[in-house]
Amino acid sequence: MAYNSSLIKGMALLDCYHGDTDEYGIGDFSQLTGQPESTIQRLVNTLEFIGVIFQNPNNKKYRLSLRILRSLSSARYAPQWLDAAKKELTRLQKETHETVNLGIRMGGELEYIAKVDTDQLLRPNFILGKRYPLYCTGLGRCLLSYLPREDIRELLPETFTAGTDRAQPDFEHLYNTVLQTRRQGYYLDDEEFSLGLYCVAAPVFAYPGKVAAAVSVSVPKARITPDIVQHILQCTLAATKRISHSYAQILCL
Repeated sequence: MAYNSSLIKGMALLDCYHGDTDEYGIGDFSQLTGQPESTIQRLVNTLEFIGVIFQNPNNKKYRLSLRILRSLSSARYAPQWLDAAKKELTRLQKETHETVNLGIRMGGELEYIAKVDTDQLLRPNFILGKRYPLYCTGLGRCLLSYLPREDIRELLPETFTAGTDRAQPDFEHLYNTVLQTRRQGYYLDDEEFSLGLYCVAAPVFAYPGKVAAAVSVSVPKARITPDIVQHILQCTLAATKRISHSYAQILCL
């Protein structure tokens, strides 16, 4: 499938921003995206020309413009869907008594956009807005699960860094786990992302075969038993089905 590489590279710059006060220079963008500074400069010039970013003359760094912030604020239904999804996350947390997360794909990374923490003392510590590589998480495999092989290869780096020694930093292995996720509709991460952490993850669909987000329940391995896994899995699949339905009802009018 053919794609516009310049648009992809430009979106990678915009994906660096987490808020309207963030500012990045050419070197910052290059470090964050891995693109050469000469390419970054051309992209920045274009984005500034069309009014998406502007340069702070005091430090020569760039921040989001009012044009793009206005576009974000004009979204009518996304906040409504997110509120509905958060209610389902709260319900899932009460059913499982564990930490529940909602994530979306940002290029080749996963970003946590909502979570409900467990009230138990031993708990994982995921930070909202923080991004992780898609290849090392259960959520990431769910977000990749309906993409073509060539798109997955394009999104991921040439070499992987395993999260733990239980993970296999190899594209073929990763792709097979993505296919497994597609077939069964969920992924069980047994200490691949972080030692001592077990994760049950499932995709949220916008349309059949189109993944919009993913939900996970993260559990310290010390609390895991086969019965608990089955209970969490059934609750998670029921929750993602309801969240997918709300997406179709609210956003796909």
